[in-house]
Amino acid sequence: MNQFYRGNLQDYAHMAFNNLFLIFKKLENENILIKRKKRGANQKDIYLGTSFYTEHETIGEFEIEIDKEKFLGKKQNLIPEMVRDSKPYSQNMGLVTDPALATKRTVKIMPGEKIIFDLVICISDQKDIVLELLEKYKNTNVITKTFELARAKVEAESIYLGLKGTDIEKYQKLLSYTIFNNPLKKLRVNTLPKRVYTQSNLWKYGISGDLPIILLKIEDLNDMYVVRDMLKAHEYFKNKNIKVDLVILNNEPNSYDQYINYEIENAILNKQMEYLKNISGGIFIININQIDKDDIELLEFKSNVIINAKDGDIKTIIDDLEEEYLKEIKDIGLDAKPEYVVQEEMNNNQNIDMNNLKYYNEYGGFSENRIRIYNKVG
Repeated sequence: MNQFYRGNLQDYAHMAFNNLFLIFKKLENENILIKRKKRGANQKDIYLGTSFYTEHETIGEFEIEIDKEKFLGKKQNLIPEMVRDSKPYSQNMGLVTDPALATKRTVKIMPGEKIIFDLVICISDQKDIVLELLEKYKNTNVITKTFELARAKVEAESIYLGLKGTDIEKYQKLLSYTIFNNPLKKLRVNTLPKRVYTQSNLWKYGISGDLPIILLKIEDLNDMYVVRDMLKAHEYFKNKNIKVDLVILNNEPNSYDQYINYEIENAILNKQMEYLKNISGGIFIININQIDKDDIELLEFKSNVIINAKDGDIKTIIDDLEEEYLKEIKDIGLDAKPEYVVQEEMNNNQNIDMNNLKYYNEYGGFSENRIRIYNKVG
């Protein structure tokens, strides 16, 4: 069983200088401690501790390799060279120019037997905390109990927030498009005018633009269920300590009654989220009659996700966007091809035993003396 750690993004930015910043140390009980030296006066040393643990009987020594080049090999394939060839790890804990961390344990497993391995990773700017956590979780029962408590906590939170499993799945999918690079955003950006968008123009609406933005548009009172669903999503994000700006753009025509605005305010009050209005990581309500057209385009440009309530609920909108995006990129760079493409014609009198072809993949394979490949298109 192997465990391999490649480091964080800073390693790639300063690969030639990693030997100056990373210090590996093998501790007692086969724990590993990695110290990243601070790189500035205002920074702190960072400690990462890891334990590759099993309560099953092991064979031989606990092996360590910190040289990525040795571990992967010169020809970097899907399977590292040291794993593929069962090479012993060097056990070297000195400085290397391209560090990583690979650990290996050897166990004997009988037929039908089940083995549990626990990989524990702890990170802190305090060495004592890392060491304490490593020892605390070097026990399968403690780890199992921790997972059970975490699960119970999540279930209790879901009951408190009134969420079902389908709701959580939907909100997590929305969250992934909100905080990570969103390929669906390309569909919208391509429809906007090509001009310079200045983030500071959002400040007059209380929106900093520094946090991910979800823009919710509504123009019909019958679509208020989408607003209420989005408020539940925002509450779920906040409960997970994830800061997102929810901007509700009210497209209701200018009228004295302002039914939609009243319902939005009432929905926020019912969720006891009034304190989140107009603060960073909170909720912003903007009336279409109180915002310039250029600022609407800027808001759409900065928003990570746009939900238009008239298009349906959150799940339907995301599914439609994904379908549209996949349809757009499906045939990029593909030229029209005939149904079959034949490479290297053979003598019609030559008989080929299809059972003896090498690497046959339903479309063709390699004969002993010549190649005949059929690629089916469509």
